[in-house]
Amino acid sequence: MNATPQRKDRRFRIAVGAALALVLVGIGVYVRGWYYERFTWPKKIQMEVLGEVLVSHDSLRDFEGSLHWGQGMLRWTYAMPSANMSMLTKYCDGRPAERCHFVRQGEPETEVKTSVSYKDGLVVVEEWWL
Repeated sequence: MNATPQRKDRRFRIAVGAALALVLVGIGVYVRGWYYERFTWPKKIQMEVLGEVLVSHDSLRDFEGSLHWGQGMLRWTYAMPSANMSMLTKYCDGRPAERCHFVRQGEPETEVKTSVSYKDGLVVVEEWWL
């Protein structure tokens, strides 16, 4: 039995619609992962390690990372906003911000290490999978 032209046209539209839906779902998953990796994840680490957020995405200067087979690292480097410098006093033992440096570490899970550090006006947030 041969399909009528209307059936062929309908099948084609269904196939194109399904393909577009898959592409849109793939784009959505990618964008969500990109957003989480760049914005949400470093805030979560800061909250776990420090109990507060020192820097946010508008101060991001550099992002680097490498993940392979459950091992790797991610590193976010931020410029410390001058408006937030007063937050450093509890981590700097009374030293002025110009002479302040600190590293605070966490271990949210076995084989996972996190840290938040400050030196020379830069805040570095890291997560390592060992």
